[in-house]
Amino acid sequence: FDANGDGVVDCLEGTDEAYCTPFDDFSGWNYTGTGDWHIEEGMLTEGRNGGYEGIAYISDLGVAPDFLIQTSLAWTNDANDLSGIAWAVNGESAYIVFWDDPQGYYRRHDPIGEMAISRCDGSTCTQLAVDSYGPLYWPADKSFVKWSVGVSGDYVEVVLNGAVVLTATLPEVAGTGPGVAGVYSND
Repeated sequence: FDANGDGVVDCLEGTDEAYCTPFDDFSGWNYTGTGDWHIEEGMLTEGRNGGYEGIAYISDLGVAPDFLIQTSLAWTNDANDLSGIAWAVNGESAYIVFWDDPQGYYRRHDPIGEMAISRCDGSTCTQLAVDSYGPLYWPADKSFVKWSVGVSGDYVEVVLNGAVVLTATLPEVAGTGPGVAGVYSND
């Protein structure tokens, strides 16, 4: 949120700390699923291998017709399935932007990586939109990529390091968020 329109988000100006989440203390966070969420080297980390999924979340940001959720993301090894940004988290349900196989380890996508928006209820996810921009490769060398999902009414835009990688008009997302926002991991 940027209430005064100066291009600097409110929490960085010290006016609304609730909307910026520091990853230096995980004690107040909640999670769904069976992930192993913890702080490692100053970063929120999910470090369990194998088939599972989970969302880590902390704050209910309220409902807004337009919002932007932004995070920085890095990987420490090549065997990564899905990472994601979640909003409207309610128990095991959420809207999630998934980034699948960003290092191409599983060779599921050609070109490497896929971005998709899904509605998940428990372990069942219904894909609402998928990218057509590829490749969406990112190295597993602990270098960060800035990643965001923005919703304006029913229009959704996903951006990686300033490049738009997915756009969609999805009537079902209008008025859904951000609500409880969080991060998602599956392996």
